[in-house]
Amino acid sequence: MVRVGRRQMVDITDKEILRTFFDGKIGCIEYSDKWLPQLEQFCSIAKDCGYENNSSPEAMKVDEIQYHCMVHIPTNEIYAVAGVQYMPEYKEGYYRIWTRLCRIPKSDIPMTRATRYGRGEMPEFDGLLYFNCEWASKQPNFKATFGTTLANKAYADNYVRSSNTITDYVKRHWWLKKGIAEPEGITEFYTVPQVVWRMHFDKFKELS
Repeated sequence: MVRVGRRQMVDITDKEILRTFFDGKIGCIEYSDKWLPQLEQFCSIAKDCGYENNSSPEAMKVDEIQYHCMVHIPTNEIYAVAGVQYMPEYKEGYYRIWTRLCRIPKSDIPMTRATRYGRGEMPEFDGLLYFNCEWASKQPNFKATFGTTLANKAYADNYVRSSNTITDYVKRHWWLKKGIAEPEGITEFYTVPQVVWRMHFDKFKELS
């Protein structure tokens, strides 16, 4: 048992932890209702940081989106999340990953370190997305996973399949170099132009 804040007590089991990072200090879990008090605490901090899409469980649409969370095991605090959402309105059998992706500041967690599923500035970024992809791949109607990054109008109007269309993070990320992600085009989601990245989970597993 670990005390969270002043009132909440949480029992985290080894079975819940999908993978550990930073010598066991950080664990990735699949979100369930058991973690609602911790998610509410996370959302409160996210709101203070101005992250509107993560400002409450309702804003995160936890009833529609399956989340994976990075938990600081010594305190059981959630400090990073990414969701996977079925998106038949884009393509039948397609699941969108890194939905509502968010990391709140936590001073004792380094921002840079290589891990089994993390090779960039944010190891939790790769770790969460790996398990987003894995969860989606187990769904009976699964065909593919994809992610999106924002594209401004000029970016969208001049879209070509080349490096000058790739957002900064993905442009320099090892996924692109290793063929894990590739740009599929630009599509409007909720009236916002976004670059669509097709994820190749088999390649992700092979290289992780």
